[in-house]
Amino acid sequence: MRLKQIKIINFGQFSNKTFDLPSDQINVFFGANEAGKSTTVAFIKQILFGFHLRSNSSPFFEDYTPLAHVSPMGGNLVFTAADGEYELERLYAKGDKTKKGILTVKKDGQVVPESVFLIILKILKARFKRIFLFLTKKCWVRLTV
Repeated sequence: MRLKQIKIINFGQFSNKTFDLPSDQINVFFGANEAGKSTTVAFIKQILFGFHLRSNSSPFFEDYTPLAHVSPMGGNLVFTAADGEYELERLYAKGDKTKKGILTVKKDGQVVPESVFLIILKILKARFKRIFLFLTKKCWVRLTV
């Protein structure tokens, strides 16, 4: 399974932002401080596993309430797999009592039960940090002059 597209409706500093990930090899996000690299990683985590809000603290999640204070918060992730294309959309609006947002799963454009993707989500949550990202602290090189 490969992440093909990231569509952010509202999340942290981003509103109406789409990232196409064309390579089936490796895609790299790089940029200056505050460019949105960590925000993008947090967005992927929270679309997959549910939103973290201040009233639902967890060491796994960070709070990325939209800076523009707009609703809904969330967006979509599009994956390609051997058996088709999956789209996960998670949206949170004020008043959502679940605090995780409402998840809609589509396979090949058709809405399907969440259970179609739940097995994959359980595996990903356990291994997310090791599979999907290199923490910048592990990649730093110390230069001495």
